[in-house]
This record gives sequence, C-alpha cells and structure tokens, in this order.
Amino acid sequence: MSTGGDVDYLPRFRADQDFNFTFGEEKQLVWVLGGSYIDYHTGSSDNIYSTGLNYYLPGWVLGYRFFYNISNPGALESTSHSVSIDQGYWYSYMNTQVVSWGNQAYMATYLDSPEAVRRDSVSVLLRHRHWISDDWASGCRAGPSRCRTLTTARTWARACSFISEQPS
Repeated sequence: MSTGGDVDYLPRFRADQDFNFTFGEEKQLVWVLGGSYIDYHTGSSDNIYSTGLNYYLPGWVLGYRFFYNISNPGALESTSHSVSIDQGYWYSYMNTQVVSWGNQAYMATYLDSPEAVRRDSVSVLLRHRHWISDDWASGCRAGPSRCRTLTTARTWARACSFISEQPS
C-alpha cells in the first residue's frame, strides 16, 4: 500500500498484492497471480490484474508477466506484457533487463469533452544493483521508451541507493 501527495501524477491510494505459487522439485518455477488498485487525485482509478511465470536458475531468473487493466471512468480495457532477465546474486550484484510492450487506455477527463485515449507503447529497462553491505545497495537504471503517439523516444536514467531486502 502507498499514498502520494496532492499532485496529479501520484496516486491518492495504491494497493498491490501478488500471490506466488511454487512448482518443481526444487521449487524453481513460480506462478505469480497479482492485482492492484490505484485511486488518483483526479477521480480516475485503475484495476490491474496480472499473471506470469518466473523460472529460477543458479544466478539467473527468467520471467514473463501479462497485465490486464481496467481504467475508470469509462471502463477502458488495455493489456501489456513484460519479459525480464535477471543475472546475479542477492547481496552481491544483480543485472536486470526488462522489455515491456502493450497498450494504454484511459479517459482524458481534463478535456472539455472527455474522450478515450489509446496508445501503444514499448519500453526497455536496464538496471544494475551492487550491494555495499547486507543492508545497503546502490544502483542505476536507464532505458528508452516509445509511445505510438510520440514522435521521439524518451530516454531516461536514474541513480539510487536503497536498503536491501531479501525477496520472499
């Protein structure tokens, strides 16, 4: 759960929940079933349902996830996909590549006559994390993203440090 300040780009309230089901003799295959609810300050909301698989190998995690979104007002439906490859070891280093594609749909309520907006998009994320100690890590992330209605791709980069937490 999270909440944001009174600005349009932060949610007023957000709740996410993933359920993980393990399979295989060494429990290396994980089926993920998830849901999210996002309530925005603008009166809009999103219900997001997702499912996917992660396959764990020594030093590698291969993943796929499908997302189904219902955006309100308007009950506009959209879908997206995400494929990820992680290489590394927790508390040492981790390199990640994520490729996402799909479409976005929402009601542009800020217009005098609200209308549905639909966009196809593709994005690539590259991330590196390096642990300084068991409790602290630093990293950087960068990647381009392209939306069908934009004429140029947006490229961004961010450096960060964070408190490390072993994934469950």
